[in-house]
Amino acid sequence: MKKLSTKKALLASVLSMVLCMTMLIGSTFAWFTDTATVGVNTIQAGELKVQLVAADSDTELTAPLSFRDVNGNTNIYWEPGTTFRTEGFRIRSDGNLALKYKIVLNGVTGDAQLLEAIQFSIVKADGTAVEISDFEGHLAANTTSSDVLYLQGTMSKDAGNDYKGLILDGISITVMATQDTVEQDSNGNTYDENAQYPVAVDSQVAIDEAIENTAIGEKTTLALPAGTFNLTNGKAKDKNITIMGNKDTVIDVCQNLDGESGANSGMNYQDGATIFFEGVTILGQTSGNYGGIVRATTIYKDCTIKGKLTLYGDTTFINCKFENENDYSIWTWGAKNVTFDTCTFETGGKAILLYGGAGNENTHTTVMTVNNCVFNDSNNGAKGKAAIETGNDYGATYTLTVNNTTVNGFIARTSEDGRPNLIPTNSTLWANKDGMDTAHLSVTINGTKVY
Repeated sequence: MKKLSTKKALLASVLSMVLCMTMLIGSTFAWFTDTATVGVNTIQAGELKVQLVAADSDTELTAPLSFRDVNGNTNIYWEPGTTFRTEGFRIRSDGNLALKYKIVLNGVTGDAQLLEAIQFSIVKADGTAVEISDFEGHLAANTTSSDVLYLQGTMSKDAGNDYKGLILDGISITVMATQDTVEQDSNGNTYDENAQYPVAVDSQVAIDEAIENTAIGEKTTLALPAGTFNLTNGKAKDKNITIMGNKDTVIDVCQNLDGESGANSGMNYQDGATIFFEGVTILGQTSGNYGGIVRATTIYKDCTIKGKLTLYGDTTFINCKFENENDYSIWTWGAKNVTFDTCTFETGGKAILLYGGAGNENTHTTVMTVNNCVFNDSNNGAKGKAAIETGNDYGATYTLTVNNTTVNGFIARTSEDGRPNLIPTNSTLWANKDGMDTAHLSVTINGTKVY
């Protein structure tokens, strides 16, 4: 009997274990767990910036350099065997990254034949001359070159009578900089050893060829001299193009459907492109409507924008100056994301028109952000408009966010200004000129939602 009882007890234990396992099938096990978190410091992109400065100060050069004789005279005539050099200049690295740089000659007009007879070089303060195409300099971040440099030209002794009386004009020099192998990442300082210089171009043909030769998915940076150039219709389609220059480098971005340029032309189709303009003057429309770059992402940094631009793609303006005495500087129209950062508007009474969405009825949304900007109205409110006017075309919706922005001279619009649907905002900064409701318009000023 005792053995039988023991067997029954064992059988009961086994059945209990099986029953427990069965009950556990499909259930979730609980485990001890824990987490640990540590912060990662801010990611800050470096800035690479180069300047031409005076020989005896860090003042940026703006006036043209002049070739001089040994007595400093600039009223000189070239003849076979002569050597002239300009006054001195230095190079400044004005960013927080080290750089290497080259100097190129461009902007030459006149008798190109004379250019063949002159050899150009860069001369250091000790008199050492290096052919301009072979010269390369290096600078640490936030430093100015200790060497004073000179542009030197020597006319060939073999230049014969064919060169008599010829004239070269429009000569300029461009300093092109790129990353140097100085800073280090987690693997060393070789990550930028193959950094490429911008491509120096000084004619419309050269610009078009450089853009055409850029493969889709690759990036090309073009360095332009003073002069007026076009962004030719369709050339940059699906490409990544950077265009750099100075305030005297003017880029006309308006064209008509036939590819003709001009400040009175219209839409410039660059579908799928990413185009970055730096340091140049952008020429928009001086009359007419809807002129601008179409269906591309555009970034403007340190640019002067003259006339009116209509936007047709995501657009960012950084440290730009807008000049237009007669009309808006910007129509947002087809852009879904627009940002103005540290910009100044010098206008005659209206600056930005936030509206649009043609062809996207009830679906188009524009998000516009304005940070650290200044709006100046030279007409002191004579046009009766606020700095930013909002419209209600095609049932589109708009989100406007403004921070730390100053407005001078504009008008807080009232219901008596001739627009029957206007909702007064009591603001010189923004106006609800077409009476948009809060389902279609959201406005936040300095962190407070005001509409």
